[in-house]
Amino acid sequence: MVVRVNGAFNGEISRDEPTYITGDTAREILDELREGGIFTAEMTLDAYLQSLARNAGLFAGANISAAGATLDERAQSVFDGLVAAGLFEREEVQ
Repeated sequence: MVVRVNGAFNGEISRDEPTYITGDTAREILDELREGGIFTAEMTLDAYLQSLARNAGLFAGANISAAGATLDERAQSVFDGLVAAGLFEREEVQ
């Protein structure tokens, strides 16, 4: 799947220059996003999910939680919240 990231989680929400990320699962997509960040690449994915959920609430007013018993479930929870908030959009693969 391809995801268009509409928000920048550094305090500014920008729809002008979106980022596109490809992955088979929510976990892969969020891990790719984490690895591409200047300040997030060294974080564990679990810590990144918590940070992403918190920052989406602070900077975009989104109510997102990293809920679930496994890392895959927590990644899916955050991913679904980002989609519901409009910060992520699934793109059709051509």
